[in-house]
This record gives sequence, C-alpha cells and structure tokens, in this order.
Amino acid sequence: PNRSRLTYIAGIIAGWLREGRTPYVFIHSPGDLYAPQISREFHQILKEQLPGMDLGVLPPWPGESEPKPPEQMSLF
Repeated sequence: PNRSRLTYIAGIIAGWLREGRTPYVFIHSPGDLYAPQISREFHQILKEQLPGMDLGVLPPWPGESEPKPPEQMSLF
C-alpha cells in the first residue's frame, strides 16, 4: 500500500473527526485481497494522528482467522 496516500487521506478524516463529524471510509483493492491489510494500516495511521481519540479496534476479517476444522459426520 502507498503509505503517503493513506497518510494524506487519514489527515482529512482526522480533521473531520475533530470537527465532530462521523465519516465512513470504504477501502478496497483489486480483488480485495489486500483490503484488510490496507484497512489496518489506515486505522493505525489515523490512530497516530488522533492519539487521544478512541477509534476502537478493527475486528478480524473472516480470512484472517483459522478456519474451524471439519467435524466428523456420523452414520448413525
């Protein structure tokens, strides 16, 4: 990801949050393979720009956690 672009956009969003606005940010990438990674990097940059503001925690994406092992099916 291009950190300088994310930093620029985070600066705009940080300004809106300081003004009391509630911005919604949509991050995607071709095929969305890197969207979770880019989102986490953006969230970290935003937290660095707003150290006193509670920005919450990003939940794990479905593809980031280990899948549950399949359960053995029963014949009876």
